[in-house]
Amino acid sequence: MDNILKYGLKDVFEKSPSFLRFLSEKPVCLAVPLYWQRQNWRGFNQSDKIALLLAKKRGLKLAKNVLWRTRDTTPQAKLKKAQRLENIKEAFCLNPGLDPKILQNKKILLVDDIWTTGATLNECAKILKKSKVGEIWSLTIAR
Repeated sequence: MDNILKYGLKDVFEKSPSFLRFLSEKPVCLAVPLYWQRQNWRGFNQSDKIALLLAKKRGLKLAKNVLWRTRDTTPQAKLKKAQRLENIKEAFCLNPGLDPKILQNKKILLVDDIWTTGATLNECAKILKKSKVGEIWSLTIAR
């Protein structure tokens, strides 16, 4: 996994001055959550692992349990675009025990493993925007 950050993201960091600027502003790293049953079955959330490594390498704060997945969904990779949009609709919420004020005006780096249609990241961003966060950027490892 360390090689992803050493080699796979090297080009992103070097070729995107705007992304580097955003990272220099020390956004809060959030991983896209898995549904609890899937995470228990798998034993880990790959997006959490990526976010943790990125946070450590770039000196960013990693916030856990901010977003919750409210229901189990079919893996997006198995669906066509229209199905993906419907499948992921309203599948996330803000952790009910979290005071949404702590997110206000914070810059957020939303981390996921795969980008296909962007539906998952868009749904997460909708929830975060309701909490009046500042700028939101996303980072995925694969497309």
